Amino acid sequence: MKIFFSIVSVLVLLSAAVVYSNNGVTLIVISTILILLNVLALKAKKSNWMLLVTSVYTIYILAEVFNYGLICADYLRPDWVSITGKTFTATNRPYLRFDSVSGYKYIPGKTRLINIMDGQLIFDHPLQVNNKGYCSFLDYDYRKKNKEQKRIIVFGDSFSAGEIADTTWVDIVNQMLAHDSITSAYQLYNFSLEACGICNWNSTFFNEVVKDYDFDGVLFAVFGSDKNYFSADLARDFSIKNSDEYESNLGFVENLPKNNDDFDKQVKSSLIYTSSIYTDQQIDHYKALALNATGKRVFSFFPPYPYLLHSLTEMISTTRKLKRFRAKYRFSKPVVDKIALERRFDDLGAVENYYGSRKYNMFKSMLEHCRQNTKEIWLASMTSMEVAQALPARYHQNMYNQQLKVFAKAYGAEFIDGYSCLDSISPENYFNSNRYTLPGDSHWNQQGEYLYARLVFEEMKKAIINRNKN
Repeated sequence: MKIFFSIVSVLVLLSAAVVYSNNGVTLIVISTILILLNVLALKAKKSNWMLLVTSVYTIYILAEVFNYGLICADYLRPDWVSITGKTFTATNRPYLRFDSVSGYKYIPGKTRLINIMDGQLIFDHPLQVNNKGYCSFLDYDYRKKNKEQKRIIVFGDSFSAGEIADTTWVDIVNQMLAHDSITSAYQLYNFSLEACGICNWNSTFFNEVVKDYDFDGVLFAVFGSDKNYFSADLARDFSIKNSDEYESNLGFVENLPKNNDDFDKQVKSSLIYTSSIYTDQQIDHYKALALNATGKRVFSFFPPYPYLLHSLTEMISTTRKLKRFRAKYRFSKPVVDKIALERRFDDLGAVENYYGSRKYNMFKSMLEHCRQNTKEIWLASMTSMEVAQALPARYHQNMYNQQLKVFAKAYGAEFIDGYSCLDSISPENYFNSNRYTLPGDSHWNQQGEYLYARLVFEEMKKAIINRNKN
């Protein structure tokens, strides 16, 4: 009985430490009471055990009531929101939903996304989602209204999806194509999703694009990085995202759940938190707090529930999830291997050995389908900070460019070297000055989106002119 009492006391003490880590006085008071009660319990006679056990549970219930009272009191103050610190990621509504074909889709409409890191605003902009759940100013039609139109499907990751910049390079290219007489027949349909790669692309291509859409070609905007193996688009497992009423979450799985019931049973509980969901009023207030680095304690209002023990179990659960997540996707200290980045890929066999047969065949099957059905294939490499900085004078020869060139040669595809963006500027100026990239992030800002869009448009126009000559 004494051992049971001690275990309960320790659990309550740990949960109190989690909740009141930012409130030293409250933590000291609760900890002192629990420790004294535990000491008394260990010394007490049998006849006093029940009284002591009753006392500790009473203390716990009072602590829960006290904690909820603090939340309610702060909710009524003018400086309330949620969470603490100078790092903040949020949206003003649920904006993602699980999808058994593409992994997830964005919820149509406009969503505000904000990200603040260490007191610095990374982005705060509206995410424009079209009628089919993809980031684009265009609403998509299954059938082409004009037979002369050339519809190209774009597959990419966060560099192309639209979560980070006001206008994606894909939308910018569409504007450029439409205003040039040589390219005006071309139009890009962006099917890119943040954190997605070959598995999501393959499923979306065969189960949505081929099944439902008229299209004339595919453009793969492929990212490769030495930060970790699974950052490369052609190495990624299925990416899944979902939003509930309070937050959005991300996870990677080897196979997509077949339906929403399977998702709820098999995957949902293992997803990792990515952002919170608040009203615009909350976002504006917390943005001011984070940018001003006030360090004030701020709250969001929730219905009563056992917050102390909930916080403890959440801490344990999140720690275990993150350990499994990092173990699988190698999010440890990144090591840039310059020799590996210049590894040669002379044939498709070498590429298959690198990515494994399963993912290699996923990409190959998409290319084979396009070739057999006379669809255009465009392979564009995306600029990687790690690659460019590791090979400042030889970034064009990086292994990801080599891989795409091998595929381009084998399948008659047009290759667009994304690293050509850096030819007129040094990698240091590209990534470190925040002229083209977000602060503390290798993703493009709006200027970077325009830089890459200009390159893609010019390369597409050049290829179209050459085809017309032939």
